[in-house]
Amino acid sequence: MPIKKTAKAGPKPVASDAPVIEEVGETATLRLKDLIDKVVVISGAKKKDAKSVVDAMLRVLGDALAAGENLILPPLGRLHVNRTKQLVSGDVMIVKLKRTDAGKGRAKARQETLAAHKE
Repeated sequence: MPIKKTAKAGPKPVASDAPVIEEVGETATLRLKDLIDKVVVISGAKKKDAKSVVDAMLRVLGDALAAGENLILPPLGRLHVNRTKQLVSGDVMIVKLKRTDAGKGRAKARQETLAAHKE
């Protein structure tokens, strides 16, 4: 008796209410110097003071991520370490960042503040 081949089911259709994931193209890179400059503009702090605070903050965040802690940092969002891999050149962390619409709104307000300061 010959064997009947059945067609494999193709990908399931996506529900219309499913979240849309946007493709991220080339993006600009925010370097430490640029971050410090933006903090100075937004906060009005002296650059020397902002640099020490930003350095300390990044050290604390890096230590927390290395320890596998979940971070809840509005307006940035919620950060969760999914996986880590130790390489000779350093640790690789795969993290998930969840941002809410409120966080995006605050980011837009900050961009407007930056634009106003530049004028």
